[in-house]
Amino acid sequence: MKQFKYGIIILILIALAIGIYSWVNYRNQHPSTNDAYLKANTLYISPEIDGRVTDVLVHSYQTVEKGDLLIRIDDRQHSLALQQAEAQIEQVKSQAQSALAKHKVAKAQSMAAEQAQRNAATESQRMQQLVKRNMVSKEQSDNARYTFNEAAATATAAQENISAAKADSDEISVEIKAAELVKAQAELDLSYTEVRAPANGILGEVTTRAGQFISSGQQLFPLVDSSHYWIEANFKETDLHVIQSGQTASIVLDMYPDHTFTGTVESLSPASGTSFSLIPAQNATGNWVKVTQRFPVRIMLNKSSSSLPLRIGASATVTLDSTATDSTRASAAK
Repeated sequence: MKQFKYGIIILILIALAIGIYSWVNYRNQHPSTNDAYLKANTLYISPEIDGRVTDVLVHSYQTVEKGDLLIRIDDRQHSLALQQAEAQIEQVKSQAQSALAKHKVAKAQSMAAEQAQRNAATESQRMQQLVKRNMVSKEQSDNARYTFNEAAATATAAQENISAAKADSDEISVEIKAAELVKAQAELDLSYTEVRAPANGILGEVTTRAGQFISSGQQLFPLVDSSHYWIEANFKETDLHVIQSGQTASIVLDMYPDHTFTGTVESLSPASGTSFSLIPAQNATGNWVKVTQRFPVRIMLNKSSSSLPLRIGASATVTLDSTATDSTRASAAK
Protein backbone atom coordinates (compact mmCIF):
# COMPACT_ATOMS: atom_id res chain seq x y z
CA MET A 1 0.00 0.00 0.00
CA LYS A 2 2.85 2.35 0.86
CA GLN A 3 4.53 1.54 -2.44
CA PHE A 4 1.33 2.51 -4.26
CA LYS A 5 1.20 5.83 -2.44
CA TYR A 6 4.86 6.48 -3.18
CA GLY A 7 4.18 5.68 -6.81
CA ILE A 8 1.29 8.18 -6.93
CA ILE A 9 3.47 10.87 -5.32
CA ILE A 10 6.30 10.20 -7.78
CA LEU A 11 3.87 10.43 -10.72
CA ILE A 12 2.49 13.70 -9.36
CA LEU A 13 5.99 15.09 -8.95
CA ILE A 14 6.92 13.99 -12.49
CA ALA A 15 3.75 15.56 -13.90
CA LEU A 16 4.44 18.73 -11.93
CA ALA A 17 8.03 18.85 -13.19
CA ILE A 18 6.85 18.32 -16.79
CA GLY A 19 4.24 21.05 -16.32
CA ILE A 20 6.79 23.48 -14.91
CA TYR A 21 9.25 22.66 -17.69
CA SER A 22 6.55 23.10 -20.35
CA TRP A 23 5.44 26.41 -18.85
CA VAL A 24 9.02 27.73 -18.64
CA ASN A 25 9.72 26.57 -22.21
CA TYR A 26 6.48 28.18 -23.43
CA ARG A 27 7.32 31.38 -21.55
CA ASN A 28 10.77 31.51 -23.16
CA GLN A 29 9.30 31.01 -26.63
CA HIS A 30 6.40 33.41 -26.05
CA PRO A 31 7.81 36.47 -24.25
CA SER A 32 5.15 38.74 -22.81
CA THR A 33 4.95 42.19 -21.26
CA ASN A 34 2.30 44.49 -19.88
CA ASP A 35 4.60 47.51 -20.21
CA ALA A 36 3.08 48.39 -23.57
CA TYR A 37 1.04 51.28 -24.93
CA LEU A 38 -0.96 52.11 -28.03
CA LYS A 39 0.63 54.72 -30.32
CA ALA A 40 -0.27 56.63 -33.49
CA ASN A 41 1.01 59.64 -35.41
CA THR A 42 -0.19 62.92 -33.92
CA LEU A 43 -0.38 65.91 -36.26
CA TYR A 44 -0.88 69.47 -35.06
CA ILE A 45 -3.18 71.64 -37.16
CA SER A 46 -1.34 74.85 -38.07
CA PRO A 47 -2.23 77.70 -40.45
CA GLU A 48 0.03 78.67 -43.35
CA ILE A 49 -0.79 82.39 -43.02
CA ASP A 50 -1.55 84.98 -40.36
CA GLY A 51 -5.15 86.08 -39.97
CA ARG A 52 -8.27 86.31 -37.88
CA VAL A 53 -10.49 83.23 -37.54
CA THR A 54 -13.99 83.74 -38.94
CA ASP A 55 -15.40 80.20 -38.52
CA VAL A 56 -14.49 77.07 -36.56
CA LEU A 57 -16.34 74.19 -38.21
CA VAL A 58 -15.28 71.33 -35.89
CA HIS A 59 -15.41 70.51 -32.20
CA SER A 60 -13.27 68.58 -29.77
CA TYR A 61 -12.80 64.83 -30.33
CA GLN A 62 -14.59 64.89 -33.70
CA THR A 63 -13.76 62.32 -36.38
CA VAL A 64 -12.66 63.95 -39.64
CA GLU A 65 -11.55 62.81 -43.08
CA LYS A 66 -8.65 64.10 -45.14
CA GLY A 67 -9.62 67.37 -46.81
CA ASP A 68 -12.46 68.26 -44.44
CA LEU A 69 -12.71 71.99 -43.76
CA LEU A 70 -11.73 72.78 -40.16
CA ILE A 71 -11.23 76.54 -39.92
CA ARG A 72 -11.85 79.60 -42.08
CA ILE A 73 -9.59 82.66 -41.88
CA ASP A 74 -10.67 86.15 -42.96
CA ASP A 75 -9.95 86.18 -46.72
CA ARG A 76 -10.70 89.81 -47.61
CA GLN A 77 -7.08 90.94 -47.73
CA HIS A 78 -6.04 87.96 -49.83
CA SER A 79 -9.02 88.38 -52.18
CA LEU A 80 -7.97 91.99 -52.77
CA ALA A 81 -4.39 90.86 -53.40
CA LEU A 82 -5.63 88.36 -55.99
CA GLN A 83 -7.77 90.99 -57.71
CA GLN A 84 -4.82 93.36 -57.78
CA ALA A 85 -2.60 90.66 -59.30
CA GLU A 86 -5.22 89.90 -61.96
CA ALA A 87 -5.51 93.63 -62.79
CA GLN A 88 -1.73 93.87 -63.08
CA ILE A 89 -1.71 90.97 -65.53
CA GLU A 90 -4.38 92.63 -67.67
CA GLN A 91 -2.39 95.87 -67.68
CA VAL A 92 0.82 94.13 -68.70
CA LYS A 93 -0.99 92.14 -71.39
CA SER A 94 -2.34 95.43 -72.78
CA GLN A 95 1.21 96.74 -72.91
CA ALA A 96 2.22 93.54 -74.66
CA GLN A 97 -0.44 94.08 -77.34
CA SER A 98 0.82 97.64 -77.86
CA ALA A 99 4.42 96.44 -78.10
CA LEU A 100 3.40 93.76 -80.60
CA ALA A 101 1.67 96.39 -82.74
CA LYS A 102 4.76 98.61 -82.64
CA HIS A 103 6.90 95.65 -83.64
CA LYS A 104 4.68 94.96 -86.64
CA VAL A 105 4.77 98.64 -87.69
CA ALA A 106 8.56 98.67 -87.33
CA LYS A 107 8.85 95.59 -89.54
CA ALA A 108 6.58 97.14 -92.17
CA GLN A 109 8.58 100.38 -92.12
CA SER A 110 11.81 98.41 -92.38
CA MET A 111 10.53 96.52 -95.43
CA ALA A 112 9.49 99.79 -97.07
CA ALA A 113 12.86 101.39 -96.26
CA GLU A 114 14.75 98.42 -97.67
CA GLN A 115 12.70 98.60 -100.87
CA ALA A 116 13.36 102.35 -101.10
CA GLN A 117 17.07 101.67 -100.59
CA ARG A 118 17.09 99.12 -103.41
CA ASN A 119 15.26 101.55 -105.73
CA ALA A 120 17.65 104.37 -104.82
CA ALA A 121 20.64 102.10 -105.46
CA THR A 122 19.31 101.17 -108.88
CA GLU A 123 18.63 104.85 -109.73
CA SER A 124 22.09 105.91 -108.54
CA GLN A 125 23.80 103.28 -110.70
CA ARG A 126 21.70 104.31 -113.72
CA MET A 127 22.59 107.96 -113.24
CA GLN A 128 26.30 107.14 -113.03
CA GLN A 129 26.08 105.32 -116.37
CA LEU A 130 24.22 108.23 -117.95
CA VAL A 131 26.82 110.72 -116.66
CA LYS A 132 29.56 108.73 -118.36
CA ARG A 133 27.60 109.06 -121.60
CA ASN A 134 27.01 112.78 -120.94
CA MET A 135 23.25 112.20 -121.05
CA VAL A 136 22.58 113.76 -117.62
CA SER A 137 24.38 116.32 -115.56
CA LYS A 138 26.80 115.55 -112.74
CA GLU A 139 24.39 117.28 -110.34
CA GLN A 140 21.61 114.83 -111.15
CA SER A 141 23.93 111.91 -110.47
CA ASP A 142 24.96 113.42 -107.14
CA ASN A 143 21.32 113.90 -106.18
CA ALA A 144 20.62 110.21 -106.93
CA ARG A 145 23.58 109.19 -104.76
CA TYR A 146 22.36 111.41 -101.92
CA THR A 147 18.90 109.86 -102.23
CA PHE A 148 20.46 106.39 -101.95
CA ASN A 149 22.44 107.36 -98.84
CA GLU A 150 19.29 108.75 -97.20
CA ALA A 151 17.38 105.54 -98.05
CA ALA A 152 20.20 103.45 -96.57
CA ALA A 153 20.14 105.50 -93.37
CA THR A 154 16.37 105.19 -93.17
CA ALA A 155 16.63 101.39 -93.60
CA THR A 156 19.25 101.19 -90.85
CA ALA A 157 17.06 103.26 -88.50
CA ALA A 158 14.06 101.06 -89.33
CA GLN A 159 16.09 97.95 -88.47
CA GLU A 160 17.08 99.51 -85.13
CA ASN A 161 13.42 100.26 -84.47
CA ILE A 162 12.66 96.56 -84.97
CA SER A 163 15.37 95.62 -82.44
CA ALA A 164 14.05 98.15 -79.94
CA ALA A 165 10.46 96.92 -80.38
CA LYS A 166 11.58 93.31 -79.89
CA ALA A 167 13.48 94.27 -76.71
CA ASP A 168 10.35 96.00 -75.38
CA SER A 169 8.27 92.94 -76.23
CA ASP A 170 10.74 90.61 -74.47
CA GLU A 171 10.78 92.85 -71.39
CA ILE A 172 6.98 92.85 -71.24
CA SER A 173 6.98 89.03 -71.56
CA VAL A 174 9.16 88.89 -68.45
CA GLU A 175 6.78 91.28 -66.69
CA ILE A 176 3.85 89.02 -67.62
CA LYS A 177 5.59 85.99 -66.10
CA ALA A 178 6.36 87.96 -62.94
CA ALA A 179 2.74 89.14 -62.71
CA GLU A 180 1.52 85.57 -63.17
CA LEU A 181 3.79 84.43 -60.32
CA VAL A 182 2.33 87.17 -58.10
CA LYS A 183 -1.15 85.96 -59.04
CA ALA A 184 -0.23 82.33 -58.29
CA GLN A 185 1.08 83.36 -54.85
CA ALA A 186 -2.10 85.35 -54.21
CA GLU A 187 -4.23 82.33 -55.18
CA LEU A 188 -2.14 80.11 -52.88
CA ASP A 189 -2.49 82.54 -49.97
CA LEU A 190 -6.24 82.72 -50.59
CA SER A 191 -6.47 78.92 -50.50
CA TYR A 192 -4.66 78.95 -47.16
CA THR A 193 -7.60 80.85 -45.61
CA GLU A 194 -9.30 77.44 -45.49
CA VAL A 195 -7.51 75.13 -43.04
CA ARG A 196 -8.29 71.51 -43.94
CA ALA A 197 -7.57 68.14 -42.32
CA PRO A 198 -4.25 66.70 -43.61
CA ALA A 199 -5.31 63.09 -42.90
CA ASN A 200 -8.11 60.89 -41.62
CA GLY A 201 -8.29 60.90 -37.87
CA ILE A 202 -9.76 62.17 -34.62
CA LEU A 203 -9.26 65.69 -33.33
CA GLY A 204 -8.03 66.46 -29.86
CA GLU A 205 -9.32 69.35 -27.77
CA VAL A 206 -10.27 72.25 -30.06
CA THR A 207 -9.69 75.55 -28.23
CA THR A 208 -9.59 77.86 -31.28
CA ARG A 209 -12.51 80.29 -31.45
CA ALA A 210 -13.94 82.67 -34.05
CA GLY A 211 -12.42 86.14 -33.73
CA GLN A 212 -9.08 84.80 -32.52
CA PHE A 213 -5.97 86.02 -34.39
CA ILE A 214 -3.67 83.16 -35.35
CA SER A 215 -0.16 83.15 -36.76
CA SER A 216 1.52 81.09 -39.44
CA GLY A 217 2.90 77.86 -37.97
CA GLN A 218 0.99 78.23 -34.69
CA GLN A 219 -0.10 74.85 -33.29
CA LEU A 220 -3.86 75.07 -32.82
CA PHE A 221 -5.03 71.57 -31.87
CA PRO A 222 -3.94 67.95 -32.43
CA LEU A 223 -5.19 65.40 -34.95
CA VAL A 224 -4.57 61.71 -34.28
CA ASP A 225 -3.91 60.00 -37.62
CA SER A 226 -6.12 56.91 -37.69
CA SER A 227 -4.60 55.37 -40.83
CA HIS A 228 -2.47 53.02 -38.74
CA TYR A 229 -1.70 52.29 -35.11
CA TRP A 230 1.17 50.48 -33.43
CA ILE A 231 2.10 49.16 -30.01
CA GLU A 232 5.25 50.27 -28.25
CA ALA A 233 6.04 47.27 -26.06
CA ASN A 234 8.95 47.46 -23.62
CA PHE A 235 10.44 43.98 -23.30
CA LYS A 236 13.09 42.91 -20.83
CA GLU A 237 16.59 42.59 -22.23
CA THR A 238 16.52 38.89 -21.30
CA ASP A 239 13.73 38.38 -23.88
CA LEU A 240 15.42 40.11 -26.83
CA HIS A 241 17.39 37.07 -28.01
CA VAL A 242 14.15 35.42 -29.25
CA ILE A 243 12.48 38.55 -30.67
CA GLN A 244 12.79 39.22 -34.41
CA SER A 245 11.06 41.40 -36.97
CA GLY A 246 8.10 39.68 -38.63
CA GLN A 247 6.99 37.68 -35.57
CA THR A 248 3.28 37.69 -34.77
CA ALA A 249 1.90 39.18 -31.60
CA SER A 250 -1.28 38.80 -29.57
CA ILE A 251 -2.41 42.07 -28.00
CA VAL A 252 -5.02 42.71 -25.34
CA LEU A 253 -5.86 46.31 -24.57
CA ASP A 254 -6.99 47.11 -21.04
CA MET A 255 -9.95 49.02 -22.49
CA TYR A 256 -11.10 45.88 -24.37
CA PRO A 257 -10.09 42.95 -22.12
CA ASP A 258 -12.40 40.50 -23.92
CA HIS A 259 -10.94 41.14 -27.37
CA THR A 260 -7.55 40.00 -28.70
CA PHE A 261 -5.87 42.06 -31.40
CA THR A 262 -3.10 40.79 -33.65
CA GLY A 263 0.04 42.52 -34.82
CA THR A 264 3.47 42.05 -36.35
CA VAL A 265 6.87 42.98 -34.93
CA GLU A 266 8.22 45.75 -37.14
CA SER A 267 11.45 46.81 -35.44
CA LEU A 268 13.47 46.76 -32.24
CA SER A 269 15.04 49.80 -30.62
CA PRO A 270 18.87 49.96 -30.77
CA ALA A 271 18.99 51.25 -27.19
CA SER A 272 17.14 50.89 -23.92
CA GLY A 273 14.50 53.40 -22.94
CA THR A 274 16.75 55.04 -20.34
CA SER A 275 19.50 55.61 -22.93
CA PHE A 276 17.38 58.27 -24.65
CA SER A 277 16.35 60.03 -21.44
CA LEU A 278 17.48 63.62 -20.87
CA ILE A 279 19.22 62.61 -17.64
CA PRO A 280 20.75 59.12 -18.19
CA ALA A 281 21.53 56.87 -15.26
CA GLN A 282 24.95 57.45 -13.68
CA ASN A 283 25.92 53.84 -12.99
CA ALA A 284 29.62 54.60 -12.68
CA THR A 285 29.29 56.54 -9.43
CA GLY A 286 27.92 55.86 -5.95
CA ASN A 287 26.04 52.75 -4.91
CA TRP A 288 24.82 50.73 -7.87
CA VAL A 289 22.02 48.19 -8.08
CA LYS A 290 21.68 46.14 -11.24
CA VAL A 291 18.25 46.60 -12.83
CA THR A 292 17.02 44.63 -15.81
CA GLN A 293 16.67 47.11 -18.68
CA ARG A 294 13.73 47.29 -21.06
CA PHE A 295 13.95 47.89 -24.83
CA PRO A 296 11.08 49.31 -26.93
CA VAL A 297 9.72 46.99 -29.62
CA ARG A 298 7.46 48.48 -32.31
CA ILE A 299 4.53 46.21 -33.22
CA MET A 300 2.27 47.22 -36.09
CA LEU A 301 -1.36 46.63 -35.22
CA ASN A 302 -3.54 44.88 -37.79
CA LYS A 303 -6.77 46.58 -38.82
CA SER A 304 -9.34 46.37 -36.10
CA SER A 305 -13.10 46.45 -36.07
CA SER A 306 -14.60 49.92 -36.35
CA SER A 307 -16.85 48.98 -33.43
CA LEU A 308 -13.75 49.06 -31.22
CA PRO A 309 -12.31 52.57 -31.58
CA LEU A 310 -8.67 52.86 -30.60
CA ARG A 311 -7.26 55.61 -28.40
CA ILE A 312 -3.56 56.35 -28.14
CA GLY A 313 -1.91 55.89 -24.78
CA ALA A 314 -4.06 52.88 -23.90
CA SER A 315 -2.29 50.20 -21.86
CA ALA A 316 -1.80 46.78 -23.43
CA THR A 317 -0.50 43.30 -22.71
CA VAL A 318 1.58 41.84 -25.55
CA THR A 319 2.60 38.23 -26.13
CA LEU A 320 4.93 37.32 -29.01
CA ASP A 321 5.21 34.00 -30.82
CA SER A 322 8.89 33.28 -31.52
CA THR A 323 8.31 29.71 -32.71
CA ALA A 324 7.12 30.57 -36.21
CA THR A 325 9.87 30.25 -38.81
CA ASP A 326 10.18 32.52 -41.83
CA SER A 327 8.54 29.87 -44.03
CA THR A 328 5.70 29.47 -41.54
CA ARG A 329 5.08 33.21 -41.48
CA ALA A 330 5.22 33.36 -45.28
CA SER A 331 2.68 30.53 -45.53
CA ALA A 332 0.43 32.25 -42.97
CA ALA A 333 0.65 35.51 -44.94
CA LYS A 334 -0.53 33.70 -48.09
